[in-house]
Parts: sequence; C-alpha cells; structure tokens
Amino acid sequence: MATITFDKGIITYTDNENNYNYSIDINNGIITNNRTNRKNKSLPPKFINACTNLMRKRWAGEKDMNNCHLSNIIFYFYMRGNKEYNFYQLRIIDKLSAIGMYITTLPTDYAVIEKNMARIAKRHKDSPNSTLQGILYEIQQEDTAKIIKNYCSPDSLYYDYFRKYYKTFSKDKLSFVAYFLAHGLWDSYVRGEMKEIEGLQKNVIYVDITNTLTDYFRMCDYLKKPYEKSDFFKQFIALSKTYKIEQTTIENNTLKDFYLRYANKISFENNDFEVILPTCREDFKKEADSQHNCVYTSYFPKVLKNETIVVFIRRKAELAKSYITCEINIITGQIKQYLAIYNQEVTDKNAINFKKDYQDFLYTNF
Repeated sequence: MATITFDKGIITYTDNENNYNYSIDINNGIITNNRTNRKNKSLPPKFINACTNLMRKRWAGEKDMNNCHLSNIIFYFYMRGNKEYNFYQLRIIDKLSAIGMYITTLPTDYAVIEKNMARIAKRHKDSPNSTLQGILYEIQQEDTAKIIKNYCSPDSLYYDYFRKYYKTFSKDKLSFVAYFLAHGLWDSYVRGEMKEIEGLQKNVIYVDITNTLTDYFRMCDYLKKPYEKSDFFKQFIALSKTYKIEQTTIENNTLKDFYLRYANKISFENNDFEVILPTCREDFKKEADSQHNCVYTSYFPKVLKNETIVVFIRRKAELAKSYITCEINIITGQIKQYLAIYNQEVTDKNAINFKKDYQDFLYTNF
C-alpha cells in the first residue's frame, strides 16, 4: 500500500508493493530514490496516482488528512500532475500550510502570495474561515484604494473608472490620466448622464476613454513629446496631425525595434521552411493581399502596440512567395494561428511538422 508523509520540507513516498521509497525535498528541489541513493529527474512512478487516492480521503474527511501541510501538498500534485509541478510553488504552498490555511483551489500568482504572506497570515488569524482567494481579493482592494487616493477621491465621478482601469497605465501616466479626466475628458464622454448609464453602455464608454488616453500617450512617445497637463483635445488634435504626417516612418521604426527585440526568440528555419520577420507596414499589406486575410487590418495595429507577434512562414525554394501566416502569443510563445491562404488550415505534412518543431523552439525561448 502506498503512503505519503511530509515533514520539514521533505515528502516521503513509499509503496512496498512496487518497492518504491523516494524523498522529495521541496526546499532544495531534489528527488532521491532512497533504495539506490540516486537522484531522480522526475517524480516517482505512480506518485500522482497515490496523490489522487489520498485526495479521496481528504474529500471523505478521513483523520489522517487533517495535517494541513500534507493535505495541501497532496492537493497541489493532484491538480498539477507530473509535468507541471514547480518547487517554488510548493514552497509557497508549504508557507500557507504553516499558518493553517487549507487550499481549495491553486493560486494563480505565487509571487503575490509570497510578497503578502504576513498580511495573509494576519487576516487568516483574525478570520480563520476566510479562503485564500477572499483574503487576496481584500488585499488587492486595499492596495488599489491606497494607490487611487493619490489621484482621485472616492466621491469623484470617475472613481469607478479609475479603479477599474488604472492598471492599464504605467505609474508615470496616472497623474495625467486623473488630470485629463477631471478637466474635460470625462464630461466629453459621459455628458452628465452616468447615473442612467449602466452595463454594456458603461463598459463601452470606459473602453473608449481608455483607447483615447492610450492613443494620446502612444503618439507622445512616438513623437518624443512630453505629456502636458493642459487642454487634452487641443493636444490630441495637434499630435494626430503631426503623427499622420510622420506615421509611416514612425510605425516602420517601431516595427523594426519590435522585431529586433524578439529576433533571437522567433527566428527559425529547417531544410524546407524559414520564418520571415516583417520589417515594415508594406510587408503586412503584401502578406494580407497574397493570403487574402486580415493580418494587415487587424493584426498590424496589435503588433505596433506590442500585443502579439506575427511572422510569415515561407518555403525556402520560394522565399518571396507567401505561404503561411503565423501568430504567436507574445507572453508564452504559443502559436495561436498557423494558416494558409484564405485562412485555411495547413494540410502540407512537411509544414505541419515544421510547426511542431517551431513550437518546441518557441517554448524553449519564451
């Protein structure tokens, strides 16, 4: 029968029937086969199955699962499985266990928990029945309120907007956002009707305000002009006129800098195919015209805003001819789209195999 124990950061897993005896040291990230005294690169065989069986005991309320450390560790491995565990995450789980907090869902941001562990411990002590998610939400709201009070008061007309969207803007922009909202920008969108505006209509207004502010800051940055606490719309109109004159040059330089930053992460080739990095607006337009897709109208603006990555896959025998348009997640490196002409799925087996190799390459680099 398999047993799992946990003591001072070390998980011990034994299964006499299969002659297993392993130690998993979460503090040092070392897995040891105690029978041979050799280090293992992966979790012991059938360890996840053993965690699943013990989870059933936890759900059944059996006494041997009242150990908070063991219960949480078992839950973590049950949820994450063999391929996705992380020793740093396990150490954070252990710290939560040390304050007596049973977890019912896995955290989404372990660094936030580590940073706020003392606050979590105090809140859990004061309110033992609170969930981790509830405590983190309270801490987030508290921190948000501290930030926002430097820019607008809770009775401000635009307080709700600021609370929801302040993270959209970097810290150096927040005082300008508050100034513009208080000096005409808010009124121009809301026109004193906010009490009657709710739901979808309110969200549309919030998005429009955010897009306008984002465009303002983007144009200032492109044109290397300082942000100014003066009439917003006069600035915006003047910037727009200048930006339109210099738009192509600005966008091409932005694009060049963008792909230069990611070149080592996304450049790839094999004997048959090569990844082509676009260098200017015209490259996107030509790709869209050749492939009959929306990469120019819909994705070129997103690339300029650093929201996604687009590359072109070409046959080496015909590098000048469009073949496959590929979109890559800018954070994870996951291939989101890999489409042939008219947005059709790729059927070329060699191109499908290239996608697999390219995806492995991207995961390694991101």
